[in-house]
Amino acid sequence: MRLPCGPKKYIKKVDLWPYLDEFTQNAKNYIENSEQKPDIIQSNYADGGFVGRNLAKKLAIPLVHISHSLAKPEIERLKESRKNFEKIIKENHFKYQAELEQKIINDANAIVASSENEKTLQYGLYNLKSPDKIQVIYPGIDLDKIKILKTNDFTSLTKNIGKKPIILALTRMDVKKNLIGLVKAFLKDKELQKIAQLVIASSTFNAESLSSKEKNLITEIKEEINKSNISETVSLINPEDFGGPFNLYKIASESKGIFVNPALFEGFGLTTLEAGIFGLPVVATKNGGPSEVVNKCKNGILINPLDKKELAEAIKKIIKNEKLWQEFSENSVKNISKYYSWENAAKKQIELFFNLIK
Repeated sequence: MRLPCGPKKYIKKVDLWPYLDEFTQNAKNYIENSEQKPDIIQSNYADGGFVGRNLAKKLAIPLVHISHSLAKPEIERLKESRKNFEKIIKENHFKYQAELEQKIINDANAIVASSENEKTLQYGLYNLKSPDKIQVIYPGIDLDKIKILKTNDFTSLTKNIGKKPIILALTRMDVKKNLIGLVKAFLKDKELQKIAQLVIASSTFNAESLSSKEKNLITEIKEEINKSNISETVSLINPEDFGGPFNLYKIASESKGIFVNPALFEGFGLTTLEAGIFGLPVVATKNGGPSEVVNKCKNGILINPLDKKELAEAIKKIIKNEKLWQEFSENSVKNISKYYSWENAAKKQIELFFNLIK
């Protein structure tokens, strides 16, 4: 059910804040006029938490909150990596978000974290009067719904990119995803250029409208590639041109390549799981959720995303060692299926709900 609030014209999610009180009231009216009343409210992200917290109070029912992305860890990261962090924090409303998140944490009956890292290190930056209310429920992969092309289709697709092992990064255009760091790490390592190719996949490349930040980042990446004179070893592609993300994971795996998540900080990193399902070893940031995935699944190497040499060396270590590549590949398929299925996630979520309302 879509409920109105604010102006009739489209506005971005980040500009919704002034209209959330109106949305909360409209949601309350809708619920009170419905035949079936909710037993529980689950909110997502800070803006959803604002609405969920107020609705739960008005309706006197429990609230479960999932943050997905917390402001305080982002503030800490910006302090370490950006000189103009105060301006960035103000422009992105991080301080207001952090204050709101503290209120949500105080009032929620339960909080779902996607990893132990999120529970202990990220939520640990807040004032936790009742840390036991935070329950770790890993996000899941729906193994039954993963659709890929027929195997004989991959040869022709791979030809469009090349025959060398593929270093695949698949993400949206965001500075914190550190794609420019990955590009620079690749372009500075001559040996890596000889043995592998870099493929950055993002639907942003074909988007009809882009923000100024997205445009600037794409321009910066292209400028780095152009001045290196080795553009034939770097590809910027739209996943849908190759049958979608799952097909790209498969292509990269068949090329004996790897998946890279070089983010400065990552709350969880679902793409790390998706890549692993196809037997693709990973090199991932040690900052945030991917560290837990890699440690649990034993399917790759964790790196400091600010250390370009460390990033390049980790990639080479896997690609050059066939035995290590195979070990990481097998561990990916086995352990991700074991620990990160939607069946496990759904079961734990339902248990949490029933414990709150019984």
